[in-house]
Amino acid sequence: MDRIDVLGDINNRADLFTKELLAETNDAELQEIVKKAAAELNSPIALVSLVLDQVQFFKAHIGLPPVLASARGTHRDVSFCQFVVRDGKTFEVNDASMDTRIPQHVVKEYNIQAYLGVPIMVNESVMGSLCVLDTKKRGFSKEEHISLNKLAKLVNDRLEAITKNRRQSRLNL
Repeated sequence: MDRIDVLGDINNRADLFTKELLAETNDAELQEIVKKAAAELNSPIALVSLVLDQVQFFKAHIGLPPVLASARGTHRDVSFCQFVVRDGKTFEVNDASMDTRIPQHVVKEYNIQAYLGVPIMVNESVMGSLCVLDTKKRGFSKEEHISLNKLAKLVNDRLEAITKNRRQSRLNL
């Protein structure tokens, strides 16, 4: 199937995506983290992806095809990251073209063959994932899992800080 929606209509998640969290699109710290993720895991693409009601929004990214980079997101039902949000744990795909669990749209359209995503959280709620994607079939080592989880903690800290700082600024007004 080209599209799969594993989250369904989960309305309680909408409240998690505050204006503060979605307002800033060019965050230098998050951009550095995705660059580091791509380098450390030797992957051409890395994202901080926030999974909303209908879309996944790329809060930071590196290596995306131009059309996705300018759109800064995709429909949620073609995303791999929705599985991270649903399960609240690491999701790995080694051969996407043969994996019936995942939507085939991005496999066909952009030749995405491998994926490793770990949860990112704000206020103890899974918001999306820090992930790497590859156009080659491949596995990910234990060390790569550890590295991506460490980087996800940095993303969590940054998202918490963005939310807190923006709220405080609003209160000060």
